[in-house]
Amino acid sequence: MRLSLDPPRCLPEDGCAGTPDTALGVRRAGADAQSRATGAAVSGSGGLPERAGAWLEFWFGPPDHPERHHHKQIWFRGTPEFDAAVRSGFAADHDAAVAGALAHWEEAAASALALVMLLDQAPRNVFRSTPRAFASDHLALAATNRALARGFDQAVPAAWRLFFYLPFEHSEVLADQRRGLELMLAIPPVPGRPSDGKMTRLHLEIVERFGRFPHRNAILGRVSTAEELAFLAECEHRFGQPTPERDPTHRDSPPDHHPGESSVFPSYRTG
Repeated sequence: MRLSLDPPRCLPEDGCAGTPDTALGVRRAGADAQSRATGAAVSGSGGLPERAGAWLEFWFGPPDHPERHHHKQIWFRGTPEFDAAVRSGFAADHDAAVAGALAHWEEAAASALALVMLLDQAPRNVFRSTPRAFASDHLALAATNRALARGFDQAVPAAWRLFFYLPFEHSEVLADQRRGLELMLAIPPVPGRPSDGKMTRLHLEIVERFGRFPHRNAILGRVSTAEELAFLAECEHRFGQPTPERDPTHRDSPPDHHPGESSVFPSYRTG
C-alpha cells in the first residue's frame, strides 16, 4: 500500500474515465466549483473528486496495480504503520465527511463508496480502540443505504463491494446484521477473500445473542454482564479493536466454565 496524494488515475470501473456514465450520476470534470478544502476538487482525468480518488487509490492500489481487485488482509489486520498512514493522510477527510462537507460525493458510485469508507473504515484505523472508532457508524450506515438504493454497489468491482456492506456488519441492530449477511454472501468470488461468510455470521450471532457487541463495552464505558464477560473469555475475536481481557467497568470475576459449556461459537476460535 502506498499513500499517494497526486491526482488519481481513473478507470471506467471507477466511474470516472472517458465519457461520464450519467446513469450512475457521474459528474463531468469541472462541474464541481467548490474548493478542494471540502474534498470537491475534480481530477483532471474524470469526474471523481481528487480526495475520493486519493483515498480509493491508497486503499485498493493504483489503477494499474495487479491486486487492485483483490481482497487484502491489511484492511482487517492493520499494523501501527498502516494506521499511521491512514491517520496522516485521511483523518482530515474523515472529519470533513462527519461534518457533512462531502455529501456531494454521494452523486456517483465510486465517490459514494469512498465516503462510506471514510465514515466506517477510516475511524477504525485512526481512532482504534477508542469511542471515536464507532462514532460515525450511523452516518456510514445511512450513506450506504442511500448508495444501495441507487444500485451503486453493483457499479464497483466485486472486491470493493464489501465496503458498502460492512456498515451493516458493524451495526448493533439485528435487522442490519441480517441484511449485511445476505449482501456479503451475494458478492461474486474475489481473489484472496473467503466466500463462506464466517466472520459476518459471527457478527450476526453475537448481536442476535447479546443485542450488542460485548467487545465494545470497555471501550464505550458500558458495563458488561456476567454472560458477556464469559463470552469474551471464550471468543478471542475483537474485530480489530482490542480491549483488556477484563472489563474495567465490571468488578466481579467472570464465572467459572464447566465442561461442555466452554464452546461459545467454537468454529470461530483462533487458538
